[in-house]
Amino acid sequence: MQRYVPTILVLVIGMSLGYGVAASGGPVQALLRPMKALSHLISSPGDALKEGLKPQPPSSSASAKNAVFWLSSFESSEEIDRRWKTRSVVAKVDKLHASHGLSAARLTYQMATAPAFMMENYLDSGHGDWRGYEALEFDLTNANPSQERMILKLKDQDGRGYSEDIFVNSGASQHIRVRLEDVQGYLDLSHVIQLNLFRWKPRKEATFYLDAVCLTPAAQRIPESDTTGSSGSSVIPVSAAVTPQESWQVKWVSGLTKVFRDPALLEQAATPPLRLALSKGEYESVQILVIGGEQPVQVKVSVGPLTHSDGQTQFPNGVVEIRRVDYVTTKQPYYPVTFVGDWPDPLPSADTIDVPAGQVQPIWITVGAPTHLVAGQYNATITLRGSDGRIEQMELIVTLWDFTLPRTASLKTAFDFYPSRLRKTYQEFVLGGSVWETRLEELQRLYYLDMLKHRVSPILQADPSNARFQQEIAEYLNRGLSALGIGSRGGSNGNNWPKDPGQLEQVMSWYRKAAESLRFQQLLDLAYVYTYDEPQPGDPKVARVMAAIHQVDPALKNLLVMHYAPDPVQHADWLKDADIICLRIASFDPAQAQQLKGMGKEVWMYVSSPAHPFPALVIDYPAIAHRILPWMAWKYGATGLLYWCVDFWNGDPWQDPANFSKDQNGNGALYYPSAEGPVPSIRMEALRDGIEDYEYLTLLNTLLESAKGMEDSDPTLFEQGRKLVGVGSDIVDSLRSYSKDPERLLAYRKAVAETIEKLQRVLAR
Repeated sequence: MQRYVPTILVLVIGMSLGYGVAASGGPVQALLRPMKALSHLISSPGDALKEGLKPQPPSSSASAKNAVFWLSSFESSEEIDRRWKTRSVVAKVDKLHASHGLSAARLTYQMATAPAFMMENYLDSGHGDWRGYEALEFDLTNANPSQERMILKLKDQDGRGYSEDIFVNSGASQHIRVRLEDVQGYLDLSHVIQLNLFRWKPRKEATFYLDAVCLTPAAQRIPESDTTGSSGSSVIPVSAAVTPQESWQVKWVSGLTKVFRDPALLEQAATPPLRLALSKGEYESVQILVIGGEQPVQVKVSVGPLTHSDGQTQFPNGVVEIRRVDYVTTKQPYYPVTFVGDWPDPLPSADTIDVPAGQVQPIWITVGAPTHLVAGQYNATITLRGSDGRIEQMELIVTLWDFTLPRTASLKTAFDFYPSRLRKTYQEFVLGGSVWETRLEELQRLYYLDMLKHRVSPILQADPSNARFQQEIAEYLNRGLSALGIGSRGGSNGNNWPKDPGQLEQVMSWYRKAAESLRFQQLLDLAYVYTYDEPQPGDPKVARVMAAIHQVDPALKNLLVMHYAPDPVQHADWLKDADIICLRIASFDPAQAQQLKGMGKEVWMYVSSPAHPFPALVIDYPAIAHRILPWMAWKYGATGLLYWCVDFWNGDPWQDPANFSKDQNGNGALYYPSAEGPVPSIRMEALRDGIEDYEYLTLLNTLLESAKGMEDSDPTLFEQGRKLVGVGSDIVDSLRSYSKDPERLLAYRKAVAETIEKLQRVLAR
């Protein structure tokens, strides 16, 4: 809970009564902790809430910012006139939904291209130095009958900007907290000249209430209990940033760092030995960084046998992959990024690497652990032979945990693949041209198998009555297929259901036969129909199609993908034939998700176009933004993850990764086409790691359930386990706020693994 000053009145009441519940549903004890942290900042909570509070402007000294600075509390219409300006927005003072003082701003956004409520002159006249503050905070209430989107934009004197998407449920209030630590990479906090709350091309007029716009200082928080299990030690030892030298150098980082070519952008890297840890049945990666010297050089990489500390047991050949990290050139997107230019993403297989002079060239090393191996420590020697005659050797230390991940992921996935894009791209941009026409089925199979290797299930759009279905599906199930999409209608095909009832009935005859075939093959529980993609909540056409599918067979599941979340109460009847409800991460409300689960629905989540600060699968986001998605799914009870396409190539993605839209880099394309077959991206690798992290949490939770009644044997261990499966706020604070620190996530994962091993020993007694 990070809502400090705007909730002080609630905190005071809660303390006086000795009980209470926060707006987010947490107990009052969670509210008392931040209150203690703020006690040194404000002498009296009552003084802070007085109407007409007139604070001093932000000081130019960052260290002097030890009190809350109120940008606007909306206690008079004059304040709106002096500090704000509007564009197609009617702004009035109103006593409804006031969270600070006696009133709030009632903002009615009209239908226009970008209606906006902006603070500009007030910031530019001495109130735009935000250095030394921890966060920008405000309260926003949606007074409309549907979930609505608002966009926050900040701009500095040089025209650089930062933006966040805000989705607020109907009738709900949301406290927004923007950490300035996350903002400082995008604009100059010493001279912020615009704070803008706007809507983009709204289809209807909408009313919001805004209050308590303030800058909050860094507070002395009570640290969360240590869950790393590592006594604060770093998982990966780090050294200072590197500078090019006469000859090439070698460093390393984890797979959670996207490494740019310029050595000046490499903040930290480790010296050998390389270290990684994984379980049986898992993949994990590290990156060797070759920093070029004064002359370009070619380096050949080889990895010796991974041998157990017993001196005998070895990893089998072929489980260590060597890939070159390639770069694609991004364009300026609409969402905030820290860098525009050459981003690392494609990972083609290569053991001989060209290293440009004075630049960094990463080498991606992936270790896959077979399930039959003995746990413990394994060591191997990595050898780098340069074309200049120089040889470098380094040690690779692999810790193999004593547990095994299942072949089929517990987190169901549905990632679409477009055969039409495969055909067009290979014929036009891949060496061989029209020859690929005869190899498209083989190519498609290779992509499907690589998706499954990354623990991602293709939607397939299968025909269960096809004579080849049983053979193909058996191979995919053996590789870990977790869910099976059937049919050529619905969300993968532009919601192409017939409008005529008679034609719809004819289409349903195919689904009737498909359901019969799936039941005979005992695959009906695995299957779903991707029935509709992003309809408006309450659309009667959607309800008719879902009802028709259930009339065919009640066990055939309808998958409904929603851009805006339906209200579980308002749309209860409309949702009665929906079996799986997949909510966009930006509009995913955990409380609503629990309501939907209470109605017997499966709840999934999905990402599509970026909605900053929510994580996404675009090239120019940090790797942890991809890996954190399954962590969020676990924490908030989503049992599936969907993505709209992995091969939406519109041209040659090696040359122009802005394939789907010119202001989105890599959205809809997680692979690169190659004559050798699919080339995965760093995003696919990071996502697989996150899905495997989800499996760690699943296994830990299963062990805790199995060990109920044995808590007395080691109370501390069980308490630790329960904390870990809850995923602490230091990893995921909300769907819009998560740790950007790779080391923190890896330490948390290490703690989960150690706790799994200890609980296994408890159960084995």
